[in-house]
Amino acid sequence: MKTFSKSVYHASLCVHGKEPESSGFIRCKKHEQQALLKFKQSFTNDPKNRLSSWVGEDCCEWHGVTCDNVTHNVVKLNLRSDYDVMDDEALCQSNPKVSLVASGLSSALLELKLLTHLDLSGNDFSKSRIPDFIGSLRQLKYLNLSSAGFSGSIPPHLGNLTNLIEYLDLSYTGISGDLPEWLWNSSNLQEVHLSGNQLTGSLPKHRACDGDNLGWLDLHNNFLTGTIPKWLGNLENVQVIDLSSNLLSGAISDGTNASSIFNFGYFFTVLDLSNNLLSGELQFGKLLFPITHLEVLSLRGNHFNGPIPSQLCNFLSLEVLELAQNRLTGHIPRCLGAIAFDNFITAAISDSTIQIEEIVKGIVAVSTGTDNAPSIIDLSSNYLVGTIPEELTNISALLALNLSYNHLT
Repeated sequence: MKTFSKSVYHASLCVHGKEPESSGFIRCKKHEQQALLKFKQSFTNDPKNRLSSWVGEDCCEWHGVTCDNVTHNVVKLNLRSDYDVMDDEALCQSNPKVSLVASGLSSALLELKLLTHLDLSGNDFSKSRIPDFIGSLRQLKYLNLSSAGFSGSIPPHLGNLTNLIEYLDLSYTGISGDLPEWLWNSSNLQEVHLSGNQLTGSLPKHRACDGDNLGWLDLHNNFLTGTIPKWLGNLENVQVIDLSSNLLSGAISDGTNASSIFNFGYFFTVLDLSNNLLSGELQFGKLLFPITHLEVLSLRGNHFNGPIPSQLCNFLSLEVLELAQNRLTGHIPRCLGAIAFDNFITAAISDSTIQIEEIVKGIVAVSTGTDNAPSIIDLSSNYLVGTIPEELTNISALLALNLSYNHLT
């Protein structure tokens, strides 16, 4: 099983081949050099002069260009826009101070027949449509056009790559329309990032593809409707599922056996279904063994009702538990205080002394601790009753405990 990361892509490429030193040796294919120069001409603004190295005959030495060590074909083109300040706002849009600007994506890329990796994220393509010819790059395994100022729908021609592409990132691209059916028919897709767009439609009830290589699915902040299908919960290699901030409805429990549709497999670390229209009781069935890898469970901002299930106490590696803004009733399980909650690291904590905010019925009590691994529990804005379990307030690694807006005593 591979370790997935949105910011890092592991590719077996040779950067700058090690040919015997010879004056005048040129590795770059002439037709690919000309295609790249034509591609360069399509940009009307290069504020950081990132393409200033695109001169001379050996394109394999140009910024952002990687050639195969044996065939000398261009196999990787990485012109992503690097921001001076990486924050949520910067990630969602191109930055005129650093972004390449073009009126559209040049078809000169079609001359790069062996291109496997294309990253143009963070640039500005002037709200043009993602061109159909992308689907003709038949060797493409990695495509990142995130925050690149496109518009329109996901081109159906991308479906030509379903048996090849492994990483697809069109997040915060400006695209709209329904999720394409071919997206779920890919046997090789390992990461899908389509967040921050205006995508509509629903997840299919059945998946035609038998492969389970999908490890990261991020569709948050769209307008998706319908229910969460059972096949999504049975992906054996999934690490992250983020469907937050959509319009999804229905239950996440299987009514036939009162268990969750999610199998919480060995690699599953993050499940975020917050801010949807999900409902029903939270039921996780009879867990045959403790869940030792799930670190984040966020179900806040839905319509879940009934009691907090005691099965949550079997999620031994939870770092963040968010059940706020639902309709949960009953008592807080005392066993929640027994969860380790001892692995969460946050960049906001700069020294070994942290402040723990315990928010109960709107009253904030601040204390200090020396544990450098804080955690978060948020059960606020529900209909919980009874006393606050002492075990819950004695978790040494707790950064924030929010129980406000309940009926606790």
